[in-house]
Amino acid sequence: MADDPERVVFETRLHPASLGGTAVFTAFVIGATALVVHRNPLDPTTIAQLWLGALVVIALSAAAPLARWRRSRFSVSTHNLTIRAGAFRSQRLEIPLARLADITVTTGMVGNLLGYGTLRIAPAGEPAEVFTRVAAPAALRDAALRQPRAPRRRTTS
Repeated sequence: MADDPERVVFETRLHPASLGGTAVFTAFVIGATALVVHRNPLDPTTIAQLWLGALVVIALSAAAPLARWRRSRFSVSTHNLTIRAGAFRSQRLEIPLARLADITVTTGMVGNLLGYGTLRIAPAGEPAEVFTRVAAPAALRDAALRQPRAPRRRTTS
């Protein structure tokens, strides 16, 4: 059993609700642009420039949140809990399950309905890491707690 290969037993990512602020900002930019276009007598070239400017602002503001959402992963394997989070400079946190002291899940009313919550992961002897708006956080916690906690044996050469 000490030589069993590591395999992923559960994986999740950030919930799409983590993009809520980006969606609200996008709606605001579209609304403001539409108001300016509707309330002012502008020639077609100016209108096209305003809409192009709005699209550029939306694309630039959405790039980092979309990259962060797409690249973030929370994985439980038979030996480790691995978290990859971040947008362009993602960070990787790998915690052997034998060193995992605590995983707590907090969900609010909306998070409970939509299936997301906050994970607080505490490795033994280290400060806790907190991750918000994680999809299926209880399933991640349960998968980590179901794995055997025996420390891995190291082979000597």
